[in-house]
Amino acid sequence: MRLNSAVLILACGALACSNLCAQTISGTVKDAISKAPVAGTKITVVEAKKEYTTDSAGSFVTDTLDKGDYSVRFESEAYLKLTKTVKLAGLKGATGATNITLDVLLFSLSSNADQSKGQMAIKYFFPGHNDVSIDVCDAANKVVRTVWDRSRTSSMRTFLWDGADNRGKTLAAGKYTCNIRCGNLFTSRSLVWNGDAKK
Repeated sequence: MRLNSAVLILACGALACSNLCAQTISGTVKDAISKAPVAGTKITVVEAKKEYTTDSAGSFVTDTLDKGDYSVRFESEAYLKLTKTVKLAGLKGATGATNITLDVLLFSLSSNADQSKGQMAIKYFFPGHNDVSIDVCDAANKVVRTVWDRSRTSSMRTFLWDGADNRGKTLAAGKYTCNIRCGNLFTSRSLVWNGDAKK
């Protein structure tokens, strides 16, 4: 799976220890395209077994933590998970990171090639700023099916491909490629079609 889009940035100017509050980790999660804060991002401090959530401003702050290294996990719907090691060195110490980037989850990570009903469910996500074009290409990289998604919604969406080309003819079994574009964002996934028509 190729991911060419860095869509979520965690601004971690506050991911540092100060002399007054050396044992906290804080930051702000923002969307790199719209620059809007991303509320509801789940923050997990693994070793401390503590979870936090960003507020309406995209900000979070942990409880007081002991000196040491921590694995901090960032999870938000439609984005790839990221784990960052943060070092709390004590009153005069400082944590590491200043910038964290999460890649947008352009395709579902789960298996989505269920063809039991003669169709493939291809799940994908793009920011809702532009129309989305979906091209299915054959082994020779020739476009055999084009679909436009003009919903412009920022959510996980599903393209149901019934194995047909632009004329409605069911294509032969084999390897195909699904290319999805939205503005200057692009991703591609290989597909294996079993040749069964929709029942």
